[in-house]
Amino acid sequence: MNICIFEDDKYPNLFPLALSRPVFELRTGTQTIREKISRYFPNDSIFLMARDYLIDILKESIENVSFSIPSEPAVFINGRIIPDESLMHSISQLNKGELLFTDSTLIAARVLDGNEFCKKLQEGDFSEFARKEIPAKTILYLWDLIQLNGEEINKEFALFGNTIKSKTNACILNRNQVYIANDVHIMPQVVIDATDGPVIIDAGTTVMPHGYLKGPLYVGKQCLIKANAILYGPTSIGDGCKIGGEVT
Repeated sequence: MNICIFEDDKYPNLFPLALSRPVFELRTGTQTIREKISRYFPNDSIFLMARDYLIDILKESIENVSFSIPSEPAVFINGRIIPDESLMHSISQLNKGELLFTDSTLIAARVLDGNEFCKKLQEGDFSEFARKEIPAKTILYLWDLIQLNGEEINKEFALFGNTIKSKTNACILNRNQVYIANDVHIMPQVVIDATDGPVIIDAGTTVMPHGYLKGPLYVGKQCLIKANAILYGPTSIGDGCKIGGEVT
C-alpha cells in the first residue's frame, strides 16, 4: 500500500515551529507525528507531501520515504492527526473513493490515483468522493502538542518497556516506569522520579550530576542534561539537545 502523509492549509497555525519543518515533523510524546503514523504501516511505502522549500531538508534527514506522489492507488493521511488504534482501524477500512472527515478537516482518503488526488487536495474539491465523519484528535495550534504530551508519553512507554540497559547508580523512584537505553551515561547524585509518569532516556544521552528528572518525561538520543538541571514532566526533548536549568 502507498501511504501519503500530507500537510493541509492549517500549517500557518503552527508557526513558528512549522516554518522550518512540516507539521508532521512536530513531536508530541516520544515521536513525531510522521513516526507515529508510519508505525502502523511498517511494510508499506511512505510518501511525504510538504511545502517545496522544505523538501531538500527532508531528503537529508529522513530515510526510506519518497517525495514523488505515485499515479497509483494510495491512502492519504493528514499530517496533523494524532493516531490511535481506533482511528487507524477506520483508515485501514476505507474503500476506494472514500474520505474521512472530522468536522471540516480531511483526515484521510483512499484513492485510485495519488497524483490526481493531489490536484483535488490543492483545489479543495472533494465533490466526487463519498464522505464519512469520525471523531479524531488533530493538532491545530502549538498548545495542542503541549496538552497531549503527557498522555502520549504514557501511551508510548509500552514501545520501550521498563528496561534499564545502562549501568547507573541514580536514585530511581518507581523503577517499573523507567526506560534507560544503551550507551546512556548517568553521573552520580541524579534522581529519576517516575511516580507521576514514565521516564524514558534514549540512547547516547548523558545526564550530569545532581539532576532531577520527573516524569512523564522523554529525553531523546544523544542529549546532554547539564549539572543541576531540573526537568519536570510532562516534557519531551528531541534528539541532540543540550538542556540546563529548570524545564517545566
